[in-house]
Amino acid sequence: MDIDVGITGAVCGVADTGTLVVTTGGVAGRTVHQVPLVHLVVMREIQIVQSLGDAMARLREVAPSGRIPAYVHFISGPSRSSDIENDQTIGVHGPARVICFLLQDGTEGA
Repeated sequence: MDIDVGITGAVCGVADTGTLVVTTGGVAGRTVHQVPLVHLVVMREIQIVQSLGDAMARLREVAPSGRIPAYVHFISGPSRSSDIENDQTIGVHGPARVICFLLQDGTEGA
């Protein structure tokens, strides 16, 4: 595949860890955010939660059955791997760069 950029949404973002929570499955395949060199995520500021516990609660809220989806990805940045000589490589098991666009929700009185 010659895909340079993948664009997805996210269920939420976790403020404590800088983690993005993305669900996939069915028609939303995993290759959209795992294969390209750059993964762009678009979210609204209301989707930011404080902790991983809050993220798990949000996953249950958005699931139609109240069950957490089978495919949940917690993305805290590009993958990093080092060989036996400690040569670090970024993006071996996923994108080399993860960028989040955070859309500001409407403000009162504006």
